[in-house]
Amino acid sequence: KESLTNLFHGFGPRMGIDARYQLGGYLGLDTHLNTSLLAGKINTHLESQKVGSISESMNRVIPEVDAKLGIDYTYPISDTHKNAVVVELGYQTSNYFNTFNGRADETFDGAYLDVKYYA
Repeated sequence: KESLTNLFHGFGPRMGIDARYQLGGYLGLDTHLNTSLLAGKINTHLESQKVGSISESMNRVIPEVDAKLGIDYTYPISDTHKNAVVVELGYQTSNYFNTFNGRADETFDGAYLDVKYYA
């Protein structure tokens, strides 16, 4: 039996853009596109019957891109429409480039649900 574990700790700048299209009433179509450049250390541990236990640490810079597409419902709390609760449901994907030994990418995707309060 083999076990491979990668653990990354890092930080870096992130920037993006959000856009919303009013569909009518309180419904809207939302898009989010972000990118970041993460610098940190990746720790890799391999446990195998063939080679035993191997651990390795490396400093890495990992670019990342993520995107969301969703539909939202805005529920105004007050008559002035300044306070609102927004519920957004959609699909998201995140891609981390060159994560494993500078060769492989990692992608995470699936449905999301955001609940926000604006004051």
